[in-house]
Amino acid sequence: MKRLFLIILFLILSACSARELKELGALPKTEKTEYTETLKKYTRTFKLYDQFETKALVTATIFTPSFIRAYFTERERYSKTEDFRMFLDRENFLVNNYLRFFVSFYTPNEGLIDLEKSDTSWNIYLETSDGKRILPFSVKKAEEQRDILTYYFPYLDYWARPYYINFKKEHIDPSKDKVLTLNFVSVLGKITLDFSLP
Repeated sequence: MKRLFLIILFLILSACSARELKELGALPKTEKTEYTETLKKYTRTFKLYDQFETKALVTATIFTPSFIRAYFTERERYSKTEDFRMFLDRENFLVNNYLRFFVSFYTPNEGLIDLEKSDTSWNIYLETSDGKRILPFSVKKAEEQRDILTYYFPYLDYWARPYYINFKKEHIDPSKDKVLTLNFVSVLGKITLDFSLP
């Protein structure tokens, strides 16, 4: 009986094309878009372990001009015109004034997962090529619906918290600072994410 079921299932699946299955949601859509390639280029991940136990997992994307162009184009594809205009106005102000990071942050320690609190246990700073430390202007939890965030930042999983971390651009010199390191330091250890600027 089990063999008959498997044969019937195989016949049904083989009768459907891969394209039809993708449209039905039975197969993942794995289209390689400019956005996914650009996202990958400007994203870094760090896993903090202690004796084979995960203490923290951080993935971050830096908002470079190349990433911003790809991100805006992708947002426009799936937004109503009026919604996109509002999004663009807000984002243009932010990217003109701040160097931004989207961060997916996870730690199983509930007391250390909230980066937004003023008394957070994490010391967050950006380090320039010459060792200068820049403190964030703001650390804000991303408020958009999770389904939207996980489309644009697919590394964000159910257990992680999404944040935007902003640093004032006036403290960064793109002509000299070709490598920037985003640091998270706490009693759990140190997390470092290195980003090369174009």
